[in-house]
Amino acid sequence: MKEKSNTVIERFGFKDEDLTTPEHDKVFMFLLNRENMIKVIKDFSNGNLKDATIHRMVIEGEHAIVGYNKYNIGFVDIHVVVEFYLCNNGERRVLNSRELGIEIKPYIKSIGELLRQINMYRSHVDWTAWAIATYSIEYKDVLSGQGIHIIDLNKFDNLQSYEDVC
Repeated sequence: MKEKSNTVIERFGFKDEDLTTPEHDKVFMFLLNRENMIKVIKDFSNGNLKDATIHRMVIEGEHAIVGYNKYNIGFVDIHVVVEFYLCNNGERRVLNSRELGIEIKPYIKSIGELLRQINMYRSHVDWTAWAIATYSIEYKDVLSGQGIHIIDLNKFDNLQSYEDVC
């Protein structure tokens, strides 16, 4: 007997095989760490937030994406809400709050399947940005063309393993 799908995305045949791998856990735990997320976001912003100070940041793992009918569409690996301050001539200015969805794909096996997953999520939430945390940077131009940023894991040589995090 076939296992019943718990989410809409599973009904469409998408099974996130990376979810159960040690590499996924390693990246997941790295991104849940506040200090690591600050580095990632500042790198992600191409230097635009280099001088910014984080006022508030909420990082949530395995955030449920829920449809209008309250049915579970799927789970985004990392959901971040962040608010920055910038100083200009000694005056502090608040930037708008940003909401970011991050999918962890240590190695992208199918770009089409990944785009279907992100687009399914995007059709149900109105977040500022979406990103893929991956070592597979060969898809950077394709993803960028779809409005999806790359978090290049190759830039972060201090990824902590699950066992290293208290």
